[in-house]
Amino acid sequence: SEGFRTKSIFEHITKISTSNRNASISTTGQTNDGQYANFEVSIIYRVDSADAGKFFKKTNSKDLNSEQLSSLVKNSLQASTIKYDIFELLSEGLETARSDFENNLKDSLMVNYHVTLVSATFDDVDAGANIELILQQKAEAEQKIEIARKTAEANLVTAENEGICSEKHMTIY
Repeated sequence: SEGFRTKSIFEHITKISTSNRNASISTTGQTNDGQYANFEVSIIYRVDSADAGKFFKKTNSKDLNSEQLSSLVKNSLQASTIKYDIFELLSEGLETARSDFENNLKDSLMVNYHVTLVSATFDDVDAGANIELILQQKAEAEQKIEIARKTAEANLVTAENEGICSEKHMTIY
């Protein structure tokens, strides 16, 4: 804190930065269907001034080393990705998984090292060429189904306008 302070010659003061720190980590996560995905994760964290003493007691350092951080990220990621299959994880479940991962990591960093997580993001998720090809084919098939549905609806409206058939005789599935 600010102000004039005295220090004994036997004391050692270690300055710990309380500014935000960045880390980028590459790791893998397993899904509930046994598939693995490679994740590029970016995190921003800081040591609050009130927690600096506790942080130093846990780490005996000014910062987390990469092994400590990687271990917590991997554990938190695994706890989140195991709830999804690979296709959910690469589509509609990605943001939910990221949010769950961020909450897990936030708790883990605070409990283990008294570190505050500011944010965590997935920069890239790669499940391999085969899975991504399947997802692309699935998206194309869904688009074709939607186009066929719209075409059938348009044909029904046209037929009704021309008086050829009525809704009673034609049903769209």
